Amino acid sequence: MSSAVYIRRTVREIQNKLRNVKSKDDYLSCLRLICQYIPLKKSDSKNENLDKKPIDDENQEIFLKTHYIQMCKFLLDIISIENVGQLSHSEFSQYFLHIFLDGSCENAFLILMDTIAITSPGYKLNKCILLLEEFLKAHKVASILFEQSGLNKVTSCSMFEWKRQGRMLQWESMIVELASVPEKMANKLKTEVSEIFQQQHYIPLLISDILLTLGTACRHIRLSRDCSLEFVSHLIGKLCLCGYADQFWRLVLRQTMLLVRKDFIWSQVMETVVTRVPDRCMESVLVPLMLKELVQVWGDESAMRHTSYEQHVYLTQALVISIAFLTESLKHEHKDELLRYLLVSVQNHLGFSDGKVRRLGMLVGEIVTRRLEPDGPELRFEVEEDEEVKALKSLLDIPTDPFIDDLTDELCMMLSERGTEVALSGLEEMVSPSEKHVPTPPVTQPDPPSDLDSDDDLEPYDMSHDTDKVKVRQPKYIRDCMEDLIGNEGPERVEQALKAAEGLIRGKPYGVAEVSVEFTKVLVHLADEYSLPDFRTIRFSTLVALAVTAPEQVASYLSEQFYDKNYNIRQRLDIIEVLGTAAQELSRPTDPAAKGDNLPKPKVQELTASSTEPESWQDVVQRRIESKTRRFGQGRSKPEATPMENRFAPVAGHFFYPLMGNFDRPENTFDLMGEDCYVLGRLMYTLGIVMYAAANSPPARQMASALLEFIWVLRFHGDSKVRQGLLFAVSMIYLSVPPHVLLNDLQQEVFESKNWLEDVIDKDVNVQCKTLAVQALVLLENIIKQD
Repeated sequence: MSSAVYIRRTVREIQNKLRNVKSKDDYLSCLRLICQYIPLKKSDSKNENLDKKPIDDENQEIFLKTHYIQMCKFLLDIISIENVGQLSHSEFSQYFLHIFLDGSCENAFLILMDTIAITSPGYKLNKCILLLEEFLKAHKVASILFEQSGLNKVTSCSMFEWKRQGRMLQWESMIVELASVPEKMANKLKTEVSEIFQQQHYIPLLISDILLTLGTACRHIRLSRDCSLEFVSHLIGKLCLCGYADQFWRLVLRQTMLLVRKDFIWSQVMETVVTRVPDRCMESVLVPLMLKELVQVWGDESAMRHTSYEQHVYLTQALVISIAFLTESLKHEHKDELLRYLLVSVQNHLGFSDGKVRRLGMLVGEIVTRRLEPDGPELRFEVEEDEEVKALKSLLDIPTDPFIDDLTDELCMMLSERGTEVALSGLEEMVSPSEKHVPTPPVTQPDPPSDLDSDDDLEPYDMSHDTDKVKVRQPKYIRDCMEDLIGNEGPERVEQALKAAEGLIRGKPYGVAEVSVEFTKVLVHLADEYSLPDFRTIRFSTLVALAVTAPEQVASYLSEQFYDKNYNIRQRLDIIEVLGTAAQELSRPTDPAAKGDNLPKPKVQELTASSTEPESWQDVVQRRIESKTRRFGQGRSKPEATPMENRFAPVAGHFFYPLMGNFDRPENTFDLMGEDCYVLGRLMYTLGIVMYAAANSPPARQMASALLEFIWVLRFHGDSKVRQGLLFAVSMIYLSVPPHVLLNDLQQEVFESKNWLEDVIDKDVNVQCKTLAVQALVLLENIIKQD
């Protein structure tokens, strides 16, 4: 009998015994049999309580690779107080914990997360939570990272093999689960979430395991062994994308900055880890390290209002230290941009109500202008010298080596050789919530007192370097607007071009079609480099004007670009928002005698859940219901409406069909069916708006059929926002297609959608989805009754 057949038979016998277990001894004997196939820890090598028979490595490998997942799921399924509840603490640790913590760690983690997600509150859920807690406390996440990096002997079908075999779903699933433990546990346990699952504890714990992996990788490289850190790079990217970038860099830089400077291998490892972060995550990883980003956050009015003074002082200290470390080349490269940001930031500080915050703005203004333009005019405020001011100014003095003072060369070598122990020893400090302590800098000697005692003695400000501001005229032609935006020759020229663009497009529409695609491309990629007022509103209105004036060309281009690789999420949301708003404007009846300049201008909508939530169209549904209600009276209640041409009908297909293509194709920077499903929800709202814009037009019937088929594919999507978008789109179909077409040409699709709506009302866990389904069902029933 082969080993594989023998082990399969043994596993089947163990499961049969566990199903019919009647005593604690029977249950323990089954656990002992399973433990025979789990590798021993070093600490258990002399433990006779496990009563293990000698099982060779080959049989253990067969069990872990073929039967471990099934056995773990089975053990969790049959957890009850009658079996696990009878085990003592030591027995639970020796047998049950041993199976989950010392087998295949990556599989055990995924099984625990899946079981917790589907288990109702009770004894079984509590035990699964306990297992996951012990899993994290034992640093088994580090074992997962070791496995995926090729730092361990492969004892099971690891995701290192999964990736090689093309099974990327499991690989990505592990990364998502590791990065979302705090959110998932909070959603599951509400206010009873354990401390280790809370963000301030779990994230430092996960980062410490990443540091363990990096330290071990360095030792492997020294021994000329192969390893791969791609999994670690993807995990870091996901963490930063989830909003933990600041916490990640604060902890990692503290541990690795000295090692990178002293050790070439550490330097190469850190470079590899950062450069192999996925493209879609790179912005989230690098933005917290930018100098310019700190200036913007420091001077943001909203941030100043909603943060404490102590936190603002901390940001100010960080900004001053960053300015102190600017090299001459960086000063020359970023001087103009930094001064522009600084001018706005200092102005916001000077207009703030708190005097202490105003003083910080004055002081930073003096410091930064003196550093960036030492030969220029001196900016000086009357700032009283106290301990806080002295401490802030002292941060400009760069120490010769801020790390050598604290750590000797001997310690450096120890850190380099023992990366694993270093990360563990720093865990306690990482978990501590007080991570922003800034040591008190040395007190410097006060500046000599000023002799300026009165306003009459004030020194005149040196204006010899000032130049007269040349007024930039608004362009008179569309091509001139494009050239000014492409040339990007200063904020005044860009601002005037933006302000003139919409009026030129709407006032002179005949030549727009020739340049519409090129102009649209310029606007979509245009960034607010100069922090212009109302930049996004003006840009959005101009894009809508282009889509309304040249709908066939612009809609086709934007729909194609929505699935292109070279766009971020913000740009994709802008694209569908422009298409939806333009479709609404084109379908709106207009007075033929009205001039182009008097056309109503669309208002930019903030892309939040409330912008196109049911409240914005609920009145439309209610009015449609009222219009279908029969009321008996004499005479006509209102004059007959004058028929008008729907300008949207001839071009509706260009706005509609391309948006439904390639939705299930994951790109390098865009996964509509995965982590970017929020965009899919917004896409469904846009398709519903476009459908309603084509109401009662010839293309409406075919559009409704295609949209119903599209909805049918996605009706069981796991994200509630996507389902809400689907329900909105269904309501728009009912409002847009004549009743006789719905109930005759689309009879089968309509009644399938009716059954789905009833299922949503009965089974969906999201209250908003239930509400939308009820509204859509009432609308459909009224249509059926009237017809």
